[in-house]
Amino acid sequence: MKNGPVRGPRAQVREFSPRRAPSGRCGGIPAEVYPGRPGPRPVDDDAALHVALRLKALADPVRVRLISLLLAEPDTGRTGGDLAAAVGLSESTVGHHLTQLRKAGFIDSERHGMSVVHQARREALTALCTVLDPNCCR
Repeated sequence: MKNGPVRGPRAQVREFSPRRAPSGRCGGIPAEVYPGRPGPRPVDDDAALHVALRLKALADPVRVRLISLLLAEPDTGRTGGDLAAAVGLSESTVGHHLTQLRKAGFIDSERHGMSVVHQARREALTALCTVLDPNCCR
């Protein structure tokens, strides 16, 4: 058996969207994995896959910085150009990272004229924390 990244359709980052998330889900993670209500329960395989894919999207220092910058301005958001200047990378590189964060459900992007404004989805981070630690965010 080879060591390396997992290949196949289950290893791909799936896009999570509040508009497309089925009812009973919070931030794209199934509601039944939230153990704080009524008692702690371990996550099932499907929920563990959702969490792993989200953690994979955050496993890059640039993406962590981008999320941090967006969380610092939750009401206004920031454009790709602003974020590129803040992290010292090209707009195309930052655009790639933002796409990965959007697919994982951590940010929303909305076009405003010629610009695209990106905002962090705090509820997605809260959902991730709640799955990992049932006593978090109570």
